Amino acid sequence: TLKISKHLGYKQIKLITNAVRFRDMDYAKSIIPYLDDLAISFHSSNKEIQDNLTKMKWSYDFLIEAIKNVKKIKPNINLINHTVITRENFENLEEHTENLISLWFYRIDYLNMMPNTSLNKQLYVSPKILSKKLINIIKKYENQVRIEICYTQPCFYKWYENYISGFDYGRNFLSNREDV
Repeated sequence: TLKISKHLGYKQIKLITNAVRFRDMDYAKSIIPYLDDLAISFHSSNKEIQDNLTKMKWSYDFLIEAIKNVKKIKPNINLINHTVITRENFENLEEHTENLISLWFYRIDYLNMMPNTSLNKQLYVSPKILSKKLINIIKKYENQVRIEICYTQPCFYKWYENYISGFDYGRNFLSNREDV
């Protein structure tokens, strides 16, 4: 369907992925030419933290290899990064921003956890603390990369599918409040 999507009238084709499969150059060549935007979940430029957050050994190395393949195939593709902020990667956000810029990302989406589950509350970084760091990062890099900030659910755990299937999406959360 990707091959005919533009002929069907779609103007912008975007894929959101962890990008690990793009390490395989043949696979990457079969997908990348049809994309305009590629959003990659890349949570830390510290190898140990990235691998730990994804629960996948060599996740960091795989992502670097995949990004290089993508840029070889389509140098003008719009690379977007999704970084879920946790207590584990919080301290390294500036280093991560610099690394993402060097890897040709034009936009970084920093996603803070919604403190609506016990796991999220354990990983969650308070907006009072996080906002100071992100304001400084945005000011420092505003001429080099676009940065957006929002909330997200966790997406890097083996059991994520079970978590999602049991989640009540109709529930309203006061995600901008710390007493939730």
